[in-house]
Amino acid sequence: MRIGKLYTSLFTALKTAKSAAFVRTVLLAGVLLCGVQVSAQTYCTPGASVGCSQFDQYAAFSTSGGLTNINHTPGTTCEGDGAGNASFSGVGLSASASLGTTMGFSVTNNSTWEEHYAIWIDFNHDFVFQSSEAVLNTGGSTVGVGATTTGSFTVPIGATVGTTTLRIRCTFLNNAGDPCAVYSPEAGISFDFPFTVTGILYDNGSSQTLSQCENLGATSINSKLTASGGTGTDTWSVVTSPTHGTLG
Repeated sequence: MRIGKLYTSLFTALKTAKSAAFVRTVLLAGVLLCGVQVSAQTYCTPGASVGCSQFDQYAAFSTSGGLTNINHTPGTTCEGDGAGNASFSGVGLSASASLGTTMGFSVTNNSTWEEHYAIWIDFNHDFVFQSSEAVLNTGGSTVGVGATTTGSFTVPIGATVGTTTLRIRCTFLNNAGDPCAVYSPEAGISFDFPFTVTGILYDNGSSQTLSQCENLGATSINSKLTASGGTGTDTWSVVTSPTHGTLG
């Protein structure tokens, strides 16, 4: 049994605006982690026996409507490893959005083969791409040669704040709807991108309570809160309540 301290912090944000002429918000910009010291987790590793060596991948994948967006255009360049897997990051290769934001996506297929596609976002940060977290799954259907498929999704209000992973999978023979399967024979790719969920908004002049927890102790909410818009002074108070727990 692994034993650690589980600190539960109760944050009450009390905000007042210096000038009533301005409608302001307070944004919880930081990430409060919940739990105890555990081994680092990783995502499952899928695979396709010949990867994208036969150009079985998308020509372009993009998101829209986020604070930042993905715009990946490999074209005919195979960017995966031998099993078709790759991870990306950086400007244009990551996305971010606030809780409750509706985002769009667009996938343009290659000009050689019809393909199956699926996209997941690990909204609860449990390192598992659940079927409920799939924002696209073409199932037994394929996207035609050179065709584009589009869609949208809403970042759940209950999503975990912080950086998680978006995975997009393309397969030629099999349904792409399994994020972990290793297929042989198969051609295709599985690409991972950072996806950051930001912020909880506090309405002007209100008193709201947020229960979160911080690994090995509560961090002052002063470093987590920022004000935006207009002029004036924002104030808040913090109440923390540590408790002990075990992880078996």
